[in-house]
Amino acid sequence: MLVNRLFFLLNSFDLKLFTLKFIDMIKLSDNVSYKDVIRSTTATKYNISNTPNNEQLENIRFLCYGIIEVLIKKGFKFNINSFFRSLELNKKIGGATKSISQHCKGEAVDLSSVDSIPMFNFIKENLEFDQLIYEFGNEHQPQWVHVSLKKENNRKQILKSIKENGKTKYLPYV
Repeated sequence: MLVNRLFFLLNSFDLKLFTLKFIDMIKLSDNVSYKDVIRSTTATKYNISNTPNNEQLENIRFLCYGIIEVLIKKGFKFNINSFFRSLELNKKIGGATKSISQHCKGEAVDLSSVDSIPMFNFIKENLEFDQLIYEFGNEHQPQWVHVSLKKENNRKQILKSIKENGKTKYLPYV
């Protein structure tokens, strides 16, 4: 009788709801969930898989602890705009095409904050990073901050993105 009741409960359980709730509970670092990393309205809208593999998950965790957790401990408040992107998703949103985007490797994150300038400067002056990009915005505030971190051979490249004739152009940050 107990087995029949359990079987009934399992059959009537919404597996998709369970999966969504479970994804909310998976933590990749102290403050970053799996859901934070894979969230994408474009992926949802176009039914694009945005699931990282094990190597990408290692890179994501490395970035979480090397950048995001440090920023949180220093009191910075921010939103994660874009973290991991599958190749298909990156293509759909018009991401980097000359080489594989660091978002696709789990090595980059885009952050927005009302404190973007202090956050940008803190990263620039105190943290290891591969690329730090002041994305669009104006001289007082970027629209968002792109930061990437690799396990080795970080370039410490600092750029500013602008739109020129409808195309994104990257300039050295001065």
